[in-house]
Amino acid sequence: MTRNSSGVRAALLRRTARFLHATGLLSLARPLLERTRVTTEGGLRAFPFVRRRRRAAAQILIYHRVNDQRDPYFGGVPVEVFRRQMEYVASRYRVLRLSDLVRGLRAGSVPENAIAVTFDDGYRDNYLHAFPILRAASVPATIFLATSAVGSRRQLWHDDVFSAFRETRASTLEPVGRARIRGSLATVEERLRVQHRFLAHIRTLDEMERTNAILRLRDALGVGPPRETPGLMLQWDEVQAMSREGIEFGSHTATHPILSRMGRNQAEREIVDSKRVLEERLGTTVEGFAYPNGTAADFTAETKALLRDAGYTYAVTTIHGSNDPEIDRFELRRATPWDEDVFAFGLRLRYNKLCS
Repeated sequence: MTRNSSGVRAALLRRTARFLHATGLLSLARPLLERTRVTTEGGLRAFPFVRRRRRAAAQILIYHRVNDQRDPYFGGVPVEVFRRQMEYVASRYRVLRLSDLVRGLRAGSVPENAIAVTFDDGYRDNYLHAFPILRAASVPATIFLATSAVGSRRQLWHDDVFSAFRETRASTLEPVGRARIRGSLATVEERLRVQHRFLAHIRTLDEMERTNAILRLRDALGVGPPRETPGLMLQWDEVQAMSREGIEFGSHTATHPILSRMGRNQAEREIVDSKRVLEERLGTTVEGFAYPNGTAADFTAETKALLRDAGYTYAVTTIHGSNDPEIDRFELRRATPWDEDVFAFGLRLRYNKLCS
């Protein structure tokens, strides 16, 4: 999709959303939307079925960063946009802590319009920009931390990739190592396409292969080895301050590996050690886990068994959709709120609710 066609679709969505809000049609349809789902179960994906839900479903939103940097390589939600979104959900939804939402799903007592707000990784702008907005809007949230990066000057491995494409002066990337990925880097759009292909490739590798692939990439792009990035990730005193104010924390492993690409012992260490560190630092029980990357290819039945054995009670994915009481608690679905227009954001939430 070109940038122009994407812009046209976004503008059409904004106009449609504003019309539905202005006419009250979205509010009138709300009772129907709450108990309806669209599914391809038992049918072809091109011909989805509309089914009635037996019980209410809940949504989980996923964020990473909140800032005004407008970084195309790994951007955040602009601060004012995030403020409008949180004010919107606070006024129209029953916003729950994620652990409470999961307990409601388990008991079959989750409210009709339940929603939870989550963040992954542990970027410091969660404390600097998101936390004051959450507190002002009385919106609870859960932050899943990659614990090795908290309180350190290190960045996560995907940030090593983002910074390489952001900083390089190279005009092309020639194939390096096993990746065999090449392409022009003359424009930001071209860089992003190559970056996307490279990330897709290294997510299929084990930890050592991924590390070596990133080092080769950075060498090929002339940016040198990964550098320290003070101020990028949260500090422990900031995590503790948010915890005292009601922000909930869960594990996102220690080093953000793709768990399905690891041996059992390595995966268990990531799962267990991150939980232990969080509980020691916060003095509370950690119930929740977020799979790094979070697609269906990034965890296995064995991964879920390791989580249960470690004492987690639920895990979230990045698989799109809403959550019925019947859903596997270790495959909870989440949706990313891309829309900056608050009316389009609201319409998107209604659409997300329809997805099984």
